[in-house]
Amino acid sequence: SVIGVAALPSPYVIDGPGPVFNTIGQTEVTQDDGSTQEEDVIQVDGLPTYETSGSLNMLTVSQWGTPSDLPSALQVLQAWIDPTMTVVPLDQAYPPGTTTESEAEANSQAMTASQQSAAAAAFTYLGYEVTPHLQVVSVQEDSDANGVLEPGDVIETINGQQVSTVDEVLAEAEDASAENPLVIEFQRDGVAHTAEVVPVTGDDEVNRIGVSVTSIYDDLPADVTITLEDVGGPSAGMMFALGVIDTLTPGELTGGHTISGTGTITADGTVGAIGGIRQKMVAADEAGTELFLAPSENCSDVVGNIPDGLTVVSVSTLTDAVDAIETFTQTGSAAGLATCS
Repeated sequence: SVIGVAALPSPYVIDGPGPVFNTIGQTEVTQDDGSTQEEDVIQVDGLPTYETSGSLNMLTVSQWGTPSDLPSALQVLQAWIDPTMTVVPLDQAYPPGTTTESEAEANSQAMTASQQSAAAAAFTYLGYEVTPHLQVVSVQEDSDANGVLEPGDVIETINGQQVSTVDEVLAEAEDASAENPLVIEFQRDGVAHTAEVVPVTGDDEVNRIGVSVTSIYDDLPADVTITLEDVGGPSAGMMFALGVIDTLTPGELTGGHTISGTGTITADGTVGAIGGIRQKMVAADEAGTELFLAPSENCSDVVGNIPDGLTVVSVSTLTDAVDAIETFTQTGSAAGLATCS
C-alpha cells in the first residue's frame, strides 16, 4: 500500500537547523553526580579577562537518521520540499566502513582540534607567538607505524628536522623507503622516544607515515577551556576564536549585538569552508541574528539561500571577522563590507 511504502526506511539522512550556542555565554554542564550546572562556554586562566555582552553565536546542524535508524520515505519526501532541510545520501553521511560510533568519535576529535586552533588563532591575532606541535590521533593498522606510534604521541622531529605541519611531514617522507626508513623522535607521556618507520605509499604514490595527526599548542600564554556537551565537528573554530578575543580584550566586541557565524579556523587565522551553511543561516535568523559571518569559500552555497532580513557578510580571515563586527557595531550597518554575490 501507499502508506506501507511511505513508512519504509529510505537510504538517506536529513540535515536541519540545529541548536545555537553563545560562545561568550553560558552552557549547562553535567556534573559527576548527574546534576547540571551553568558554566561559561569559554574560560581563560592565566591572563586578565573582561566582561562581554551580546552574543557571538556558533551554529550547528541537527541530523536525523543513522545507518541503524533510517528516516522513512515519507520523512525524506517532506524534507525534499522543505527549504530549511537537506537530504543527504546515507553513504555520503556515513562512508562505507563508518559507524555511528566512529563518526561521533571523529566529530569529537574534530571539535577538540578546532578549539585548540581557535585558541592559537586568537592569541596570534592578539600578538602572541604560538608554536604548533603534531599529536598522533590514530594509527593505520596496516602501516609500519602500528605498534610503534600511539594516539597521544607528540612528534618532534623526523630525520632530525623539526616538523609542525602535515606538509613538513610529507616532505620528510617523500624519499623514504624500506632501505631508508624515517627516524622519528617523539614524546609519550613526557618521555622521549626514537623509532624507525617505513612509510606507506598510497594510490596517489605519496609517502605517508601511517598516522593521522592534529595540531596542539602547549605553550599558549594562558589556558583556554571551551565547554560544550554533545557538539562535534570543526565548524565553530572562528566563533570560538572571536569569543576568546572578546574575553581577553577590554570593551565589548559585539557592542551588545547578536552576531552569529560559522567557519573553521587555523592558527594563522585563515577561515575555512564548512557544511550545512543553509541550515545554519536559518538557525541564526531564528535566533535574532543581526550580522552573520560566512566563510568566503561558502559563498556559492550562501547565494540564493539567505533568509529574508538576515544580513550576511563574507570573511576569509579572523581579522576580516573582527573588522566586520567592529564596523557593524560602530555604524549599525554592513555597508561596505564584503558580501557573497
